[in-house]
Amino acid sequence: MAPHIPVVVLFGFQAKARVRWWVYLACISAFLLSAACVPQGEYLRLEAECESQVKREAARRLKVIDEKERDIAGLRDKIQELRTECEQCRQEIETYRSKTKRDNKTVRELEKTNKQLVERLKKLHQDIEKRQSIITLQSKVIRTLDDTKKTIETSLRKEIEAQGIQVEDMEGRIKVRFVDRILFDSGKADLNPQGRRLLKRFADSVRVEPTQLIQVRGYTDNTPIGPVLKQRFASNWELSAARALAVVHFLQKEAHLSPTRLSACALGPYRPIADNATEKGRRLNRRIEIIIYPEDSPFALPETKASPQRSSALDNGAG
Repeated sequence: MAPHIPVVVLFGFQAKARVRWWVYLACISAFLLSAACVPQGEYLRLEAECESQVKREAARRLKVIDEKERDIAGLRDKIQELRTECEQCRQEIETYRSKTKRDNKTVRELEKTNKQLVERLKKLHQDIEKRQSIITLQSKVIRTLDDTKKTIETSLRKEIEAQGIQVEDMEGRIKVRFVDRILFDSGKADLNPQGRRLLKRFADSVRVEPTQLIQVRGYTDNTPIGPVLKQRFASNWELSAARALAVVHFLQKEAHLSPTRLSACALGPYRPIADNATEKGRRLNRRIEIIIYPEDSPFALPETKASPQRSSALDNGAG
């Protein structure tokens, strides 16, 4: 009768422990064989075969264990490599974040600078447009003043040629200078007939430009006034004021220029243009100057600026 070899199923042990159990299993099998009634030669042969199988199985399992351990070692190395790569990636991420943060800061600064430059550019464009508008307006004003000057020169050509009247260009203004004898008789503050005719022609020359302001300035020499004039005027200063106002009132009431365009200024003997030591110089210093300038000129006072509608109506004879 052939001996029965028990089969033992082992679970939950490590690989090397299972090898030991195979050895124990072989010993038990040998013991059982020895107890069976078999010939000694057959027993020895079976024992040898069993031992050989145990060794082969143990060797195979040890080989498998070694391969698994090598695989585990390889996996551990791979894990370490991955950990190293992860650390490198982390460092790269931190570097990138830091760089991104710096780049974002740079971008914000550049955006701020760009916004400032855009604002400056916008302001420069506005300044250019404003300057262009001013230049255009000034060009128009200059052309208008030039046209007015030419009209005055044409209207008063005979007196200009006789040197009784002078027309001068000033910076943004026109000056029309009348010697006093052409407008006033000696020692008088009332306009003479010739002066009235000349001022009427002058008014016609400036009527077409109602936005131009007109300032009348009175001047005298430094000779004290005589007893007769002393009864009316305290000094030459008052005389120059009276003559300037006489011209203004004539331009308003009889030449029908708007009073909003007109003003008077008395400078007396304090702004001479010639030497008062000579008769010729004193004649030149006794004068009336009419200054013509645009209403937006820095020489214009706010309260003297003309209203175009009202001024136009008055200059056409209304009111």
